[in-house]
Amino acid sequence: MCRNVVIHNRDGSETICNRQGELQQAMPRELWFLLGHGDPGIEYDGYDPGGCLCPVDVERTARENGYRFSRVAPDGVADPFDDHYYPSPARTRAPSL
Repeated sequence: MCRNVVIHNRDGSETICNRQGELQQAMPRELWFLLGHGDPGIEYDGYDPGGCLCPVDVERTARENGYRFSRVAPDGVADPFDDHYYPSPARTRAPSL
């Protein structure tokens, strides 16, 4: 069974993606694919807008788009059905001397 990606937005809302086209629309920096399914970041050689997320490297896609990947739901319980993208903490600059 294919897993979904639940994007936890900073405003508290969630976006649920179960197709490559949905996830691609939500990710500003493209999708990344697992080896053998297409070249990373290139939507032609493995990309299928109506296809499931199985060939997508969901961990790298999260990282490259500024999210933290997790298989744990917001309630702290491991989620057997969904992968979760949480906003990465905002990067702060070190104070200048």
